[in-house]
Amino acid sequence: MVGVSFLLIALAGRLVFIDTVLADDLTQFARSQQQSATIIPARRGMILDVRGRVVASSETRPDVFVDATLVTDVDRLAAKLSARTNEPAEFIAEKINARRGSRFVVVVREVDDVTRDAVTAMGEPAVGLSHRSVRSYPLHESMAHILGWVGRDGKGMEGIELQYDKHLRGIPGWRGTIRDARRRAVGRSARAPIPAVDGGHIVLTIDAEIQRITENALARAVQDKRAESGVAIVMSPRTGEVRAMACFPTFDVNDAPSVPAALRRNRTVTDPTEPGSTFKPIIMSSALEGGFVSKTEQIDCEMGRLRLGRRVVKDTHPHGLLDVRGIIAKSSNIGMTKIGLRMGNKVLYETVRRFGFGSKTQIGFPGEARGLVNPLRKWTRTSTPSVSYGYEIGVTPLQLITAYVGLINDGVLLRPRLVRAMLDANGEVEKEFVDPEPVRRVASTQVARFVTRELMRGW
Repeated sequence: MVGVSFLLIALAGRLVFIDTVLADDLTQFARSQQQSATIIPARRGMILDVRGRVVASSETRPDVFVDATLVTDVDRLAAKLSARTNEPAEFIAEKINARRGSRFVVVVREVDDVTRDAVTAMGEPAVGLSHRSVRSYPLHESMAHILGWVGRDGKGMEGIELQYDKHLRGIPGWRGTIRDARRRAVGRSARAPIPAVDGGHIVLTIDAEIQRITENALARAVQDKRAESGVAIVMSPRTGEVRAMACFPTFDVNDAPSVPAALRRNRTVTDPTEPGSTFKPIIMSSALEGGFVSKTEQIDCEMGRLRLGRRVVKDTHPHGLLDVRGIIAKSSNIGMTKIGLRMGNKVLYETVRRFGFGSKTQIGFPGEARGLVNPLRKWTRTSTPSVSYGYEIGVTPLQLITAYVGLINDGVLLRPRLVRAMLDANGEVEKEFVDPEPVRRVASTQVARFVTRELMRGW
């Protein structure tokens, strides 16, 4: 009798202890089992071309998942799912068996509406659908190097998708859910849900039709020349807006994760190369501006061979006297060398930097390279002729066309642009980039017009 009384007193004490000391902890533990937070995903914004055509959008597609802890007969369930999803039953069973302790095993990803309805009609407590947003690129290979892609976690990985990820992604919402012992949703939490804020949209300066024409022309040129690769850019000389930006070979951006990173790289902005003869009009404009040569002066091009100490500068064809028009039209390295020697390294270096080489264009694209321009203290006597006709430096295709646009735009360098506007989720303009953004003057109007309209006419 004493023992029974003692046991009852101990139990009573235990109950008091649980009801007082452990009450808060146990209540919190119960709530954690009964309540959960359901993330309400935000819809990722669209990317549009300059005419409003959709080039990237998101759509909701469900994944089929299995609560493995509720499955008693794996093979039976796998066979039923296989009949509705067209996935091999062995493949489904293998996924479930590999994670028997998991409540969330994705067995089929991104099913269509018919499959979704068929899975729902099964009425299996262990089977559910998890809806998520999937990025779609309707133009497939076109604009692949501009757009970039989105990872499975919804984050932008490259290109415009990465650069404007924060604007495009939006802000996810939250909703509380009450669940039973089997973790099935039975009601909503008393806490007010927080709605998701959908992402905004991006309007590019790219014209999808000009992009298509450029890509086709580039592909033909690369194949005709039997080259390994090629790049092309179309830019408005009055605004700096990029109308097309292409790399070949290209890839289907819908399948970007399976493509090697080297193929996905946008080499128009990431890969510097020696510009060669394309650099001659840039140097010539500075020589004319500084009075180092006149428009009519005749320069002896030495019949294609000029010795400078141990170095010999050659032209592909022998030429005698040439004026500045002839030097550009015949692409004479010797003529440019003689002009470069008059300018000297300091002026040549200042010319290179003034046209933006050695600095990012600030176009707003991830991975943009600065190019390769040695500091002046590292320039030598051999740098003078080399730089004069486009060697010993590295420039990106974007830097080069930006410099040419500066000459075409009456000598005013413009900042290149890929984005025309940022819109909110409702399509209203948040920020618009319409007016040209001058960077600096690189040549007088008179010199710029002479170079672009006279010197480059017969090039």
